[in-house]
Amino acid sequence: MAINWHNIRPLENSQNEGFEELVCQLARNEDITNKKKFVRKGKPDAGVECYWMLENDDEWAWQAKFFTSSLDDNQWTQLDKSVKTVLDKHPNLTNYYIAIPIDPPDARLSGQKSMLDKWNDRVIKWEEWASAKELSVTFRAWWSSDLINRLSKPDNQGLTYFWFNQEEFSDGWFVSNTEQSIADLGKRYTPNFHENLDVNLDISKIFIGLARGEKLKSDVEVVIDELIQLGQTSAPIESLLKTDRNKLSRLLDNLARLFLTADFEGIEHIPQEEFQLLIQEIKTTLADIRDYYYSEEELRKKNPDHHIRYHKFGNQINEVFKAEQAACNALEVIESDQIALANNPFLVLKGDAGVGKSHLLADVITSRNKEGSQSLFLLGQHFVTEEDPWTQIKKKLDITCSSHLFFGALNAKAEASKQRIILFIDAINEGKGRYFWPDNICGFAQNIRKYPWLGLVVSVRSSYSSLLLPEELTSKNEFITATHYGFTDVEYEATKIFFDNFGLEQPSIPLLHPEFQNPLFLLLFCEGLSKADYSRIPKIEGLTDIIGFFINSVNQRLSKPNQFDYSTSINIVEKAIVAIMSKKFNTPDKVISYEEALIELNTLSQKYGIKSGLLDNLVSEGVFSKNLFWISESEGYQEGIYLAYERFEDHMMANFLLHQYPNVKDEFIEGGVYYKLFSDYSTCYQNKG
Repeated sequence: MAINWHNIRPLENSQNEGFEELVCQLARNEDITNKKKFVRKGKPDAGVECYWMLENDDEWAWQAKFFTSSLDDNQWTQLDKSVKTVLDKHPNLTNYYIAIPIDPPDARLSGQKSMLDKWNDRVIKWEEWASAKELSVTFRAWWSSDLINRLSKPDNQGLTYFWFNQEEFSDGWFVSNTEQSIADLGKRYTPNFHENLDVNLDISKIFIGLARGEKLKSDVEVVIDELIQLGQTSAPIESLLKTDRNKLSRLLDNLARLFLTADFEGIEHIPQEEFQLLIQEIKTTLADIRDYYYSEEELRKKNPDHHIRYHKFGNQINEVFKAEQAACNALEVIESDQIALANNPFLVLKGDAGVGKSHLLADVITSRNKEGSQSLFLLGQHFVTEEDPWTQIKKKLDITCSSHLFFGALNAKAEASKQRIILFIDAINEGKGRYFWPDNICGFAQNIRKYPWLGLVVSVRSSYSSLLLPEELTSKNEFITATHYGFTDVEYEATKIFFDNFGLEQPSIPLLHPEFQNPLFLLLFCEGLSKADYSRIPKIEGLTDIIGFFINSVNQRLSKPNQFDYSTSINIVEKAIVAIMSKKFNTPDKVISYEEALIELNTLSQKYGIKSGLLDNLVSEGVFSKNLFWISESEGYQEGIYLAYERFEDHMMANFLLHQYPNVKDEFIEGGVYYKLFSDYSTCYQNKG
């Protein structure tokens, strides 16, 4: 294996920094018995780039020197200085490795000392320095051949691919990939409309755990600090509670110590269970103290039938209550998916059509790009064959290496930047996903799991989840599962942001239709109003008017020359809906299969001379949804088409009936907004005409 050390990838514009990081990554991968904790040093480094702490507290340390030719006096002096520093700062040192990317000449010429001779002399001197400090340290060199030998090992080949392949894995390469995928989302990503709202959605907080770093540490620090402060304030002074006071003090000290020693960056395990046990014990101790105060107050009641009135310990009870509430808050954060994902960065994001799963992922990735964190973003629509996922990913990313080299290189990149790289795959139910993900996703995830600096996020429509994701994937916590509910509970804030961005006057009362919890619908509704030159919501009699705005907006967009190029006076979208509703009306108990709908709309497209692809575009625009339906034991699941919003389907069917069977018009509320005679399609079918 040939390595040109002058071609090593720079880190922070420095090949010296790149070499130091490579040595640390090799050291992290060393097979050492009883190793306990790996520490990567910053600057200044106290004579070491990194070290392993063993179970017996011995330390094995590494120093890297990017010297690419025989050492001169100044470089030997640098080595002496590093050795003196490490002997002063690391009293538990037993092994010290110095990595230099050359192989020392050993010419053995008369009257001359070779570089190898000089090294051996230095080692003797360093051992004497160590002995003078009552240390027994073994000094070893990692020469170029030693480094190359380690890089040749299967587990380290990804390091070679990253550190000596500068064509791929640059920061720009990652940004380009994610920006292209975000562009491919089209209408599913509109950052200027609700970028400020996402931060208020609880679902967005889980991605802080995936990323780790200062934001995660800050979130934990806030609740731990509050608990410690309020816990100390609530500590009792009564002599009878001395045992509880001492116990509470000890527990709070242990909690502070645990937080300070926990590593919220990198990949070290965050002691979630230890935090939980400590906080639970603090809660129990606080409850014991509170119970004492309550029992004392009971004795002081003047009238047993009177409501509770604190006579002596009112302030103390209040302080304990605050501390207990702080413990509950801390426990909520520690037990959250946010912390679980910090330790296990594998997430399944579920949700119904149009709730904003794609938007959320795109927003997270955009924020990561701005922060300098690397991500890869693939869409379900990118998987267009039934081949295994890795084969298709290679084609999409235009790479030729094996998955082992690729993920190993990503892992090296992430470790060098000290931030996880996350692979996001949106909408695995789209494209050909249903054909290959069920048999491949466990192995695909397991392959990524071998690389500790990588994480994986997949999103899936809820109705496809059980089909595409094997039960053991979520039941055994291989993946953390979270559900996105759209704008539920923040409908008012969402409509305000959307209306502001479209220059629309805010509604005087909240829009209570549940459709407004759906981001895609809200976007299309506002677009429909804006394109119809409304500055405020006109008088809306009901969902019929809302549907009209929705349909006209989509029709306007699809009529453009770069879409289907037809006159807007021909409402192709409405005709497509009527065609599918007609089929639904004639077979009310039957799922309209994707294939049937495709044939129906292709026929419609031919009639009006427009290109094919209408059905898929109407699905992308949020008019129709495509989902799996259980047919029977013999037929299994079938992919079906239906109007995206349940109440839209009811109303469109009602309007369809009005046009087809005008003699039932009197059975509808005036204006055709709601109907009372036909509560479902089977009733419609039985009573038509």
